[in-house]
Amino acid sequence: MDCPTTASLWIDFLDGKLPADQVQKLEEHLRTCASCRLSHQELQQTLQGLASLPDEEPGPELRMEFTAMLEKEKALLASQSPVETKVVQIGPWKKIGSVAAVLLLVSIAYWLGKYNTKQSLNAEFIIPIETSNPAELKTLELLKNELASTRLVALHRSQDLAKPSTVLLDALIEKLNFDEHLNVRMAAAEALAHFPQEPRARIALIRALEEAEDPSLQIELIHLLVYLNEKKAIPVMKNLLVNKTLPDYVIEQVKIGLPKII
Repeated sequence: MDCPTTASLWIDFLDGKLPADQVQKLEEHLRTCASCRLSHQELQQTLQGLASLPDEEPGPELRMEFTAMLEKEKALLASQSPVETKVVQIGPWKKIGSVAAVLLLVSIAYWLGKYNTKQSLNAEFIIPIETSNPAELKTLELLKNELASTRLVALHRSQDLAKPSTVLLDALIEKLNFDEHLNVRMAAAEALAHFPQEPRARIALIRALEEAEDPSLQIELIHLLVYLNEKKAIPVMKNLLVNKTLPDYVIEQVKIGLPKII
């Protein structure tokens, strides 16, 4: 079993609906693949953190924002070629509060999306096309698309490149810091972590953790920096430990990860 197949089975595996033969193959893959083991641990930890949250109902502002975003996506999809989708049944997780469930779904969708496929300071930000690599040109073009799902595809494609140009690095950092969709920002963080040989990529991840306000993004950045063994992130993580405004489950991830890089 390879990594993309493993990622596509996370939901059924965690929900206890995966056939026994596939469970065995997935567990065998986990024993030999450090990256997938980390993904598995992260999803389990996310589930545990979300399960401890009290039930909440989204406020009217959040519902209005979500409705507006949904209508925009529907309008854009209607003007483009249809895309095959898969309906996922959520089992035991239905007991998690509505807001926590949204966070969980975003997390799951991100982990699937990376294998299968603060708003910008300038609303008309244009990524300069200054590269001779055809694959990079296509990636940069997709990153400008209005559909978040298409931008996710572009971020996945970027990981197939051996070495990113300065232009692509700029684009990935811009998406990490300013994309309006959380799952795109998380995917941009993953894409940057795919280029550990690039100092700018590591610095961007550290600065993003320092400035991030969303708990899901904070957790993702913590996990990536730990995975990269980025010791320059130690001061930022120590500051998070004494941040009284952070949720307990984010603090817990810092406590788990920090000793691994000290």
